[in-house]
Amino acid sequence: MPSEKSRIAALEEKVRRLAEERDAALAQGRKSQEAQAEKADELRRALALIEGIAAGTEDMIAAEDGEFRYLFFNDAYRREFKTLWGRDIEVGTSMIEALAPWPEEQRKARDLWSRALAGESFQVRMDFGSELEKRIYDLHFNPVWDAQGRQIAAAHILRNVTEQVRMQQALAESEERFRALVTASSDVVYRMAPDWSEMRQLLGRGFIADTQEPSRNWLLKYIPHEDQPQVMTAIDEAIWTRSTFERAHRVLRTDGSVGWTFSRAIPRLDGKGEIIEWFGTAKDITDRKQVEEEVQKTRDYLQAVLDSVPAGVVVVDAAGEFMLMSHETERILGGSVTGDAHVPRGGYRLWLQDGSPIAEWELPLSQALAGRTVTEKEILVTRADGSQTFILASAKPVRSEAGDQVGAVTVFQDISAMKDVEENLKNAKASAEKASQAKGEFLANMSHEIRTPMTVFMAAIEYLLQIDRSPERRHLLGMAEQSAQRLRSLIDDILDLSRIEARKVAIEEEPFDLRDTVRAAVDLFTLPAREKNLRLEMEVADDTPEMVAGDPDKIGQVLINLIGNAVKFTYQGEIRVCVQTRGEFLAFAVADTGIGIPEEKHHLLFQNFSQVDSSFTRQFGGSGLGLAISKGLVELMGGEISVQSRAAEGSVFTFTIPLRRVEKPSAPAAEISWADSGKENAAARILLAEDEPMIREIITMMLAQRGLHPDTAESGRQAVEKWQDGNFDVIFMDLQMSDMNGMEATQAIRAKETGGRQRTCIIGLTAHASREVREQCLDAGMDQVLTKPVKSKDLLAAVDTCFTVL
Repeated sequence: MPSEKSRIAALEEKVRRLAEERDAALAQGRKSQEAQAEKADELRRALALIEGIAAGTEDMIAAEDGEFRYLFFNDAYRREFKTLWGRDIEVGTSMIEALAPWPEEQRKARDLWSRALAGESFQVRMDFGSELEKRIYDLHFNPVWDAQGRQIAAAHILRNVTEQVRMQQALAESEERFRALVTASSDVVYRMAPDWSEMRQLLGRGFIADTQEPSRNWLLKYIPHEDQPQVMTAIDEAIWTRSTFERAHRVLRTDGSVGWTFSRAIPRLDGKGEIIEWFGTAKDITDRKQVEEEVQKTRDYLQAVLDSVPAGVVVVDAAGEFMLMSHETERILGGSVTGDAHVPRGGYRLWLQDGSPIAEWELPLSQALAGRTVTEKEILVTRADGSQTFILASAKPVRSEAGDQVGAVTVFQDISAMKDVEENLKNAKASAEKASQAKGEFLANMSHEIRTPMTVFMAAIEYLLQIDRSPERRHLLGMAEQSAQRLRSLIDDILDLSRIEARKVAIEEEPFDLRDTVRAAVDLFTLPAREKNLRLEMEVADDTPEMVAGDPDKIGQVLINLIGNAVKFTYQGEIRVCVQTRGEFLAFAVADTGIGIPEEKHHLLFQNFSQVDSSFTRQFGGSGLGLAISKGLVELMGGEISVQSRAAEGSVFTFTIPLRRVEKPSAPAAEISWADSGKENAAARILLAEDEPMIREIITMMLAQRGLHPDTAESGRQAVEKWQDGNFDVIFMDLQMSDMNGMEATQAIRAKETGGRQRTCIIGLTAHASREVREQCLDAGMDQVLTKPVKSKDLLAAVDTCFTVL
């Protein structure tokens, strides 16, 4: 048995080993504590680093355990959760409970976390929130493992990509719109090297060869050889100046034809201003070019037409810009026209006809642009060199087929020569009018001078024929009366022709009975025709209206001339006067079986003072004025006169005038004679105002046959004085008297007939046998007018008329 010592020694050894083991264990414990402390420090540093990283990032970081409790999240995650769901979370909060109010969102979150807790790493994009406030996130899920490889949690990182997605969507939409725009256009889109040595099509449209491959010989491939130098010059300039390239040029198309394109390229520069590349488009403008060429051809054609027109022509568009003008425009205005239609600038100035400035709105083109038409406006032009001319301008709007105004055009002519001719004509007209007036005055004076003594000897012959019964003397007096009548007819014809030539014959427009007018003319020649054993017949067609409007005196005068000639130149047979309607005209015909007229002499018929044969004047008499007067009267009435005749076969003279139908007027009121008024003609007091003694004497003698004994006045003033002192019933008033003529005296008497004084009947006496003078007399207040030489029966009939009160 071991001894005690041995046991003690063994015990001591054991204690020593235990002490060593204890010391070793203590030392190991100290080392383990140190290691643990170091690991704790490392863990704290790692956590601090993680927390620092998590706090410093905008990404949202969170971790959950298998019970969906949050083990960790950073502040960004906490804020985003609060923003989305309106709730605060803490470590240990159950995600399931936090999303309880939103079951669908809760379900989606559970599914995602379950996949990560099951060990799956994945990435998804999700959106949260309402449609108006929707947010888009990228979510990265990963499982979390411990050192032994056991899964202890799941973590995910959220990134808000809402703005990024929206920008990408906007960019995609922009790109899509751009692509759609380019696709919808007819452009070729291309990309060029900085020096244009290489071209790559980005989008082809087919009018040049489509290719996506880079081309280094594109200039030879797409541009006609003869156009290449000009295109290259433009390219070099764009490269040198780093500016946009723009040019219309010809191009070789895919079908081998030559078309037109408009190319535009923009350089893309780097920060140093150097060209990186070019982007450009090329549009097919072949159709437009063809249209432009056609328009230019049309424009050139129009210009050629305008230049051939001997007038100034200016065409402007709707804005008033000048488009076309003729060469004559520059010649007339003295230079080219610039500016616009409202304010032209060409070194010239425009004035009104009277020399006053013309306002802008008065310019013919300005008026036309305002939609108005200007016709023949006379304008004075002062050229740049100071010379002047007159133009006659017209202008009107130019409208499209739809009626829209697209411009205006003016046409004007240089009328300076015309103005000179007009001035010369005006002077010539004035001279002619002066000569005509002198002629008229001469004829009127001659008429007066001839008619005055004719009144005396015709009245004397008439008186002698009444009192002298000796056959021999009556024969001589008859010849004297016929000669006086021929002389009077000649004077009337000369005066009529003079008034017709001067266009001073007034054509009346009054209703009258056509058949009565024709019958009155025929009745005048009934006795002369019977004396020559001629049948004189009148025929008016049944469809001829009874009443027409016109001048019965002028129609009657023409008929009298034609019937008188027919009676004069017909020895046997008949004369027929026919009237019928021809559409809107009345046709009168006078046919005879007389001597006829050779065809080669027809042109002499209607000339003044001409007859077919001079021997006719000796054989038949006459002045040769009847047909000339008839022609003038018919033309003044708007008609025509003609003749059909052959020698020894008779003649037919026809004239037509416009037909104007009227209704037959009602019957006039019954007349009340002077006897009914209680006064006899023989008791009438008469005043004769006449400055010619022989006329006073012969008229006094005529009135004495009726038992009338007039008082006399030798002037118009004396006539007014005697009228004031006496109570005259009738005044015979000569027109041409000294100190106061007959019309002035009549007006003075009419002005004094006041206070209930009875109106005096005034009868004018004149040697002027014209309607104008007669109307002037009536306007002055005369009741009747007698033309010298006056017959006693006309004189006495006028007195009887004064004693008839309507």
